[in-house]
Amino acid sequence: LHEHRNAIRGDALAIAAQMNENAPSLTQNPAVFQQFLSFAAALRGMFAIALWDARARRLVLARDRFGIKPLFWRLDGHELSFASELKALPQGVVDLDALACFLAFNSIPAPLTIFRGVRKLMPGHLLTCGRTGDVSIRRYWDVSNWERTDGTEADRRVREHGVRYAL
Repeated sequence: LHEHRNAIRGDALAIAAQMNENAPSLTQNPAVFQQFLSFAAALRGMFAIALWDARARRLVLARDRFGIKPLFWRLDGHELSFASELKALPQGVVDLDALACFLAFNSIPAPLTIFRGVRKLMPGHLLTCGRTGDVSIRRYWDVSNWERTDGTEADRRVREHGVRYAL
């Protein structure tokens, strides 16, 4: 586990080092952005991350791989609102497609929410939003990319920690 933490910390420091005042912005530099995607994919557990790229005036949101931590968002004109709880966002009109899903399946699948205009970011996805309200969503991880363990001692310790954490 310690080795994995150090690797993730090293990735975060490398991204931060490239984000100094003289460097191009995170979202405008494909190499740095790819490094951020790798960093997000390496994180374990539940998370919702918001990263502000001041130079490009762009917000990046990322949600954990399995969707444990919810991340709701709403775009109203050029203004993006986001929260980890639906009740924190303006609610408005009921989305009839979401209501139909709820009545048929007793759940509302992402990206729908019960409110029209409010969406849930899909697990393993990230959203970028620019100053003009241009939103793009892309997947950074899916289950087919899940690395298989090779049975090393480090892998055993990570699995053991995961079991302890779950208990």
